[in-house]
Amino acid sequence: MIAVSARVLLASPQDTERFCELAVGLIEPTRQEPGCTLYAMARDIADDCVVWISEEWDSNAHLDAHLRTDHIAQFLGELANVNIVSMEDKKYEVSSVGHVEMPPATNA
Repeated sequence: MIAVSARVLLASPQDTERFCELAVGLIEPTRQEPGCTLYAMARDIADDCVVWISEEWDSNAHLDAHLRTDHIAQFLGELANVNIVSMEDKKYEVSSVGHVEMPPATNA
């Protein structure tokens, strides 16, 4: 499995709004792509100028194919009028997946 986490920093809350308006059109077509197990975007609840992108793919080949789709090309073209300050992304090759287990509560 390939996991991607990206942090997009935008110049203003208005740029964040426009980015999200444009990104809405990516969600369903991407989720329908072969090899996509998760594709989600969310605004940061503590920073109006940050959007987080989370993705999971069955393989690098599936991710590469996604990045070459028409809907990604169209989205990138539409971003010309959105002021993106930076984008930090990380790609992980995941060998196993499990659940997070919370430690037991302690009485102080």
